[in-house]
Parts: sequence; structure tokens; C-alpha cells
Amino acid sequence: MQPPADGTGIIMIKENKYPFSGILIASDIDGTFLGERSEVLDVNVKAIERFKALGGYFTFSTGRTASALCRLVPNAAEIANAPAILTNGALITDLKTGRVIDARSLDPKEAREVLRDIIERFPSVGMRISQRERFVCPHTNEKLTRELKRFSDMTSFTDLDEISPENWDKVVFSAKYEELCEVADHIKTAYKGRYAVSSSCATLLEMLEPDATKGKRVTEIKKLLSEKTGKDFISIGVGDYDNDLDMLRSADIGACPENALDEVKAVCRYHLCHHRDGAIADLIGRLEKEMGGTGR
Repeated sequence: MQPPADGTGIIMIKENKYPFSGILIASDIDGTFLGERSEVLDVNVKAIERFKALGGYFTFSTGRTASALCRLVPNAAEIANAPAILTNGALITDLKTGRVIDARSLDPKEAREVLRDIIERFPSVGMRISQRERFVCPHTNEKLTRELKRFSDMTSFTDLDEISPENWDKVVFSAKYEELCEVADHIKTAYKGRYAVSSSCATLLEMLEPDATKGKRVTEIKKLLSEKTGKDFISIGVGDYDNDLDMLRSADIGACPENALDEVKAVCRYHLCHHRDGAIADLIGRLEKEMGGTGR
């Protein structure tokens, strides 16, 4: 049974020395944790360090792989003190050791047929498969090719039938927004809930196993921490886009930056400042204030 809420949002867990003990914050990266130029904001990092010093647990919940995350946030393993949700939920990973704690990958035989179907119906749609720390592209377009130049050392272009069957963590489709909406509708209709489908931005659509979502994974991490510490945990999910909705609904409390989609704002209790101004620091500051000035 969870402790009572204080009437303003956060569920109160007060211990003399560690007032944030039993609270997990899981944060999206792009448009949430990072600044407007995809930079790590010092104000967020300092706030997270205060939060952890007072017993809190912080982690990342992202569509990126571990190496892609660490390119953007080089000290991600030091910032996070709980397992991270990677590849939009396909993986739960210990960033410090690189160990994959749990993986929910696509069935390669089934997924291969879906991709063959999409290529035939939507030939202008590019696609890449995430295989742990590698991207494999069986069908590309100009936009996807341009995007993957940043990850050329991680990317290969391979015929669909020649792709190794191991670790099909997720598929990412790349096209214009309108066409991706048609792809999403087709997958949902033709495959009747077989896959979790969500957008990570207006021009990218992701397909994963139905139990490999940010929401299901934040619930699992909360359970892992409870088993490890013997405490009841409260989860706070923070995100801004469509692929964060499942996490924001599944967490005990949802929070979003000012720049979030309207449908994201509609499910969140905390409406924070714009991500460029330090949304995570804003969240932690509010928690401190609600707990009577803790850490100030």
C-alpha cells in the first residue's frame, strides 16, 4: 500500500536523512532532459545529484541504444543510479556495467514478413532495425541515409533476407508524417495489436514487442528497486512526445516540459518549464518545495 499523497501531487515519503528514498524519476532524453541544442544542462545534473544524495533514484528512458545515449550524455552512467530503459523499452540495461538486465526483442521471422509487407505497400518509407548497438537498414530513403551519417560506424545496409536473426530489438520507419500515420494504421489493423507502435518524432515511427514499452519497463524497474531495497517505490515519468505516453500513464505520477505535445500534457500532473530551461531541475525543485524545502 502506498503512502498518502500530500494533495499537490507527490506522494509523501519522509525519512529523516533520506527524504527522497523510495522515489524513482525516469526521464526521456530529447526534448526533456537535454537542452535546445541537445546539450547536457548543468542545472539538471546538479539537481539530480541533490536528489540522489537525499535518497532518490534517477534513470533515463529513451529510444536510443546505450552507446547512442552516451554520445549525447557522456556521463550518463554516473548520472543514473537505477537501470535504464533503452531502445524505447526493448532493453533494461545497467549503464555502469553495460549489462542487459532484460531484453524483449521482436520475433525476426514474423517481423521480416511485416517489413516485406511495408516495403511493398509503402516503397518510399525507409526502415532500420536496432540490433543492440548496431543499426541495420534493409530499405532506406534520403532522409534516413542522411540521419544515419552520424552513426556510420554503427550502421550497415543489408538485404532484408540476409539480416542476422539475433536481437531484433525494434524497427524504426522513416518518412513524412502523413505517410507514417498510414503505416501505423496498417500495422495496427493488419496485425491486430501484435506490435507496440509509437512515434518518437514527426518523421520516425517505431515498432516493438507489445510488452517492450517505456510504461511497462518503468513499472518493472520500480519493482526491481523495491525488491533490492525492501521499500515501496513511487515512480515519476517525465517525457514530451507520443512514445512517452505509455510511461506517463503507467508511472504513479506523470510530468512533462512546456514544449510537450498537448496529448502528453493532458495525462501529466506536473507541467514543467521548457526543456531548454532545465525541466528536470524544475521537477526536482518542486519536489523539494513540497517536502518542506528539503535540499535548499
